[in-house]
Amino acid sequence: MNEAKVNMTKCLKVIAIILLTKNAANAQDFSCAVPNNVKNGKVAVALADDTLKSGLFNTTHVFFKMPNEGREIRQMNWIYCNGFVPDASKVISIKIQSITGLPQGITWYCSQESCLYQGGETGCVNMQGTPFKKGTYPIEIHLEGIGRMWGIEKSYACLIKTKITVE
Repeated sequence: MNEAKVNMTKCLKVIAIILLTKNAANAQDFSCAVPNNVKNGKVAVALADDTLKSGLFNTTHVFFKMPNEGREIRQMNWIYCNGFVPDASKVISIKIQSITGLPQGITWYCSQESCLYQGGETGCVNMQGTPFKKGTYPIEIHLEGIGRMWGIEKSYACLIKTKITVE
């Protein structure tokens, strides 16, 4: 009986360690329920809430649907890429490299740990924290896109501009 109790205690400790490790590894996981207007649109980006409250913990999301073709990139007025992106090129992937201009106290992370999304894929970026300085902050989301045309792949540095207000 005593040996069974010792084995049960060891088993419970192992389960507790596994659960704690899993929870720590998933600490940055969050629900990324992309709205239908973004999911069903051609290419879109939408900020869930562009106004944060000063001195309070805030969470907001940037939802997006990545483009499939160069034509979609060239038709958008919110994404800027270095170099000429041919209309017929296929978007292989886009990686979110960094986000600059966030108010002090706000951090960000992607719905996918790698921040790498395939052409046409939807996803979101979570921004959270406690900002203290009121104002309007121009935000830049820096991307690296890989496109292919006629079997040749090329990398493009791209940028999405938006803003967040802290009241």
